Amino acid sequence: LTLESENRGDALPDLEDYDYPGRFIDRERGKHLAKRALERHRSDFQLAEGKSDQPLLVSGHFLALTEHPKAKWNDLWLLTEVLHEGKQPQVLEESVTSDTTALKDDFHQGYRNRFQATPWDVPNRPPLRHPKPRILGSQSAVVTGPKGEEIHCDEYGRVKVQFHWDREGQADDKTSCWLRVSSAWAGA
Repeated sequence: LTLESENRGDALPDLEDYDYPGRFIDRERGKHLAKRALERHRSDFQLAEGKSDQPLLVSGHFLALTEHPKAKWNDLWLLTEVLHEGKQPQVLEESVTSDTTALKDDFHQGYRNRFQATPWDVPNRPPLRHPKPRILGSQSAVVTGPKGEEIHCDEYGRVKVQFHWDREGQADDKTSCWLRVSSAWAGA
């Protein structure tokens, strides 16, 4: 059983996790979601990878590591991912005579696994895997344009805008592409 990890020191990385809209209206709910996001980032910051030939390793269970050369790793670890691999070429007739010298590793027969684990005392929060962010419904924005012009639109009545979540825009004529105004008065 082997376990490897990169020593990154005691400093936590600088990190910004910008999530718009925040999906909360209550301040306490916002604090709760921010705490969960921080725990998610800390759990993948303190991630260890290993490999073994023990088929009893199961994701979501604890692994008590002992007799590791680095004494501080001799602790309880939460297995967050286990990838099992087994080979038995004798069951396939064509594999009995096949040449295995072209294989990159020496694994021709038997069982092995690779796993990821986090320290038992670090709350495990899996990453949020979700599709491309979308905002449902209409959005409000501020109409923008070149300095000195009261309103800036093209020949089709489209305008450029700065959305409230856009932190990079400069509130000028380059903040967005041309957009149609969504309003009953605009004929939309």
